[in-house]
Parts: sequence; structure tokens; C-alpha cells
Amino acid sequence: MSHFKIIMTTGIAMFAMFFGSGNLVFPLQLGVMSHGHYALANLGLLITGVLIPFLGLWSMMLYNGNRDQYFGLLGKFAPFIVTSVRYKK
Repeated sequence: MSHFKIIMTTGIAMFAMFFGSGNLVFPLQLGVMSHGHYALANLGLLITGVLIPFLGLWSMMLYNGNRDQYFGLLGKFAPFIVTSVRYKK
């Protein structure tokens, strides 16, 4: 796969993950349901919607996208369970 295709595929995947339809609708609902606690609601949304996905991307970058090596820290059987539940080939 060419370098351009890899960059475009990764960019589109990150855009879909960070700016999907759920991420556009959920903050509005969260604002209505927070009943004036906007700072805590924004902090929770920032942590769960931006920080955790960013840490996931960053941690996979440390292992160059190698799922087996990344999940290998969990032992022998856990990587098989995690990847078979999450990924379908």
C-alpha cells in the first residue's frame, strides 16, 4: 500500500472516531442532563471522548500498530481473547 493511501486511511479513521455522529449528538444531550454542572460534564466528556481515544492511538503508535506485541503484555491467552472479540478478519 502506498504511503499516501496509508495516510488517507488513517486520517479518515481518526476523523470518524473523533467526529462521528455520536460525538456530535451526545454533548448536546450531556449539556441538557448536567443540570448546571457544566464544568464536570465537560471534563468527563473531554476525558472519555478525547483523552482516552488519544491515549489508545498513542499507545498503539509505540508498538508500531502491532496488535500481537501490544496485547502480548497481558500473557498468552488474553491477546487471543481481546483480538477475537474486538476484531473480525
